[in-house]
Amino acid sequence: MKATYDNGKVTPLHAQESYRLQSFAEANCLMILPEGSEGCKKDELVEIILLK
Repeated sequence: MKATYDNGKVTPLHAQESYRLQSFAEANCLMILPEGSEGCKKDELVEIILLK
């Protein structure tokens, strides 16, 4: 998922569809969730890939 990472906190962005370019412009990381996952809970550790 496209997300932002700041000061140890990851926040998923809205508009995850591939044609929504604004979220690509705002994202500075990708949040990795297991296939079939329905999301994650607040304060749960997640894997990310930094883009910048």
